[in-house]
Amino acid sequence: MKKIVLILLCFSLPYYMVAQENATAPKKVKEVGLVFTGLNSNFGFTFKTGNENALWRFTALNLTGNRKPILNKVSLRYGMDLGFNFSYSNETFKNSNNGTTIYETEDKRIIYTPEIKFLLGVSYLLNDKIIVGAEILPEISYKIGSSTQERKLPNPDKTEKDISGFGYGFSNNSVRFSIAYRF
Repeated sequence: MKKIVLILLCFSLPYYMVAQENATAPKKVKEVGLVFTGLNSNFGFTFKTGNENALWRFTALNLTGNRKPILNKVSLRYGMDLGFNFSYSNETFKNSNNGTTIYETEDKRIIYTPEIKFLLGVSYLLNDKIIVGAEILPEISYKIGSSTQERKLPNPDKTEKDISGFGYGFSNNSVRFSIAYRF
């Protein structure tokens, strides 16, 4: 009889533990919304999933961390974003006099930038479904890139530069505002 009780207890204990865990676990949430970054009116879309205390945010290649309630409808956001940027430009500059080109140069740049942004912000729950937020995102990045300037007229010449290097701090893109719908 003791063996039967022990076996039943062993099989029923995991179900009890799952039920206990679900009863105390934070509510699962999903959010979709718009984000506005910087002073240049840049905007994008965001999707967040997780629970009320920790959300994974997907905005292009960005992933983020935690949320901690500090007042009834106000939460502190903190964590980090991991990002990657790619930039390519190819510009030609010409100077003409009476229809004759007297100066022509071509400038090419290719830049790859992995970055880590540290996140600190607040969010306010307008109602059960709408959330607004503001964040600051200081960053550390390493730019890997090259610049090629080719002068075609008057004296042909080509100059290549390595423009790689570390970057850190704030920029006009270090401020982000968001509005999201929770479902």
